[in-house]
Amino acid sequence: MNRMHSHTSAALILISIGLFFAALPLNSLELRWGIDPDGSSGLLEFILAALPLAIGSFALARTFALHNLRHRAVQKTAAATRP
Repeated sequence: MNRMHSHTSAALILISIGLFFAALPLNSLELRWGIDPDGSSGLLEFILAALPLAIGSFALARTFALHNLRHRAVQKTAAATRP
């Protein structure tokens, strides 16, 4: 597996984790483990959903942008070396 595929896979895993936490109800931690770290505000659940989504989206966009830049550079080099 090349580098682009591994970066894409990691980004998609992060996005999936974020979507998983986004699908949970706001009080899911309180109900499941009996803890209330955020005072029932839902902030912790929001962070657990938003952070992986943001990082995964950024990583995915960065991976494709770098791939496009490399692809264009190769095309320019190939076009410049043709007779």
